[in-house]
Amino acid sequence: MANGSSRPAVLTVLLLGVTLAALTSDTLGGTNKSTVNAQPALQASACSNATLSGAYGASGTGWIVRSPDGAPLDSPRPISAVALVNADGAGNFSLAQQNADRRTEVGKYSVNADCTFTVVVTNSVGIDEHWAGVIVDGGRKVFATFAQTNPVALFTWERI
Repeated sequence: MANGSSRPAVLTVLLLGVTLAALTSDTLGGTNKSTVNAQPALQASACSNATLSGAYGASGTGWIVRSPDGAPLDSPRPISAVALVNADGAGNFSLAQQNADRRTEVGKYSVNADCTFTVVVTNSVGIDEHWAGVIVDGGRKVFATFAQTNPVALFTWERI
């Protein structure tokens, strides 16, 4: 340490101390005042059924928490899925799962002006599944989840 190698450390500590003193003075009402300019909230662009349009690659993970008869499972069962989702811009929807059973489901969707949406899909055994989600980036990306309690899952869709 005789060669002066501790000087950068001392200088760093001194600079840190001066910075903290300035911040403390500002926080406690000293003469060093900072100005914060409030920015207006960004407005979400208005969405419609046409915003959700085209083919999307979708993937998701979640948990099945109830058996088919509605009884709670002793422990949740993990699930994952990938799918090709198609929305026609007019409220019609299809989903082709790319897992072992390769199911195709069809349904209807409705998009709100704030870019939230709902989907009702009739699954392969004739049961309606309800989804809810939000459209982002002008319709290029979607976050969706089941609106019922089984399964509990989150999906991301990206326009192809």
